[in-house]
Amino acid sequence: MAEGDMSPDTVLLIAYSEIALKGKKRGFMERALASSIRRWHERRGLEVRLQHEGGRLVVEGAFSAEVARVPGVHHVARAFALEKAPPEELVEAIAEVVKAEPPVAVRVKRGDKRYPLTSVELAAKVGEALGLPVDLKSPRTAIFVEIRKRVYVYTSRDVREGVGGLPYGVEGEVGVSYRDPLKGLLASALLARRGARVFPHEPYPGLEALAEALPEPLIIKRSPPPVAGRDLFPGEPCVPQRTLSKVKLMLGGEGVEGIDRFGCPRAG
Repeated sequence: MAEGDMSPDTVLLIAYSEIALKGKKRGFMERALASSIRRWHERRGLEVRLQHEGGRLVVEGAFSAEVARVPGVHHVARAFALEKAPPEELVEAIAEVVKAEPPVAVRVKRGDKRYPLTSVELAAKVGEALGLPVDLKSPRTAIFVEIRKRVYVYTSRDVREGVGGLPYGVEGEVGVSYRDPLKGLLASALLARRGARVFPHEPYPGLEALAEALPEPLIIKRSPPPVAGRDLFPGEPCVPQRTLSKVKLMLGGEGVEGIDRFGCPRAG
């Protein structure tokens, strides 16, 4: 997934999960996420175009897959965008763009139910056209085909995990105050992932990395209410390992030295 890829047939698909469960607020959340994605790119001097397509944001232009660090993004995938041709032409076009290491499995999601082939039928035809060994249970490469306004094709190697959660700023503003700088950083990241616009009271180590994941600058500010302090972590934090991994992703991968001490012991 190269930054700044301007190929006209290459897009970035952004998936979100929790936002889709928000009922009447879903439209608001989707618009907020789209705004976050656009502003995040603008902060880096990258111009992108976005559109909604049934549970996906399709990003074109000088996109960067690092946008997976932005709160609200479940995962991103660099995909080829193909026109919705008749089955025989579409299968041929898919076979031309896919480069996969066998064994493979083809997964089709038919967002447009009017397309003449079912998901199973199209998956079978694509697999046949590729002529590669198939392993539906444990493939080395999964090939994904999503039929929406256009047809998007990508492989499991083109997918990058996101931090999940809610779009930044949709849950108001919170000040973060801790004497322990690691707790301050952890609280700032957790609250940002849950949609709060955070204002740390101190320049905690690691905030620069967190700021890279946000669609707007992170401001050190002592006064905005309410304040997340001892009420958020009344004792030593115990953060589920899965959630802590998302925090570390927001911080650029491995996170900050010492932050693993906050992880809850793994069960079993």
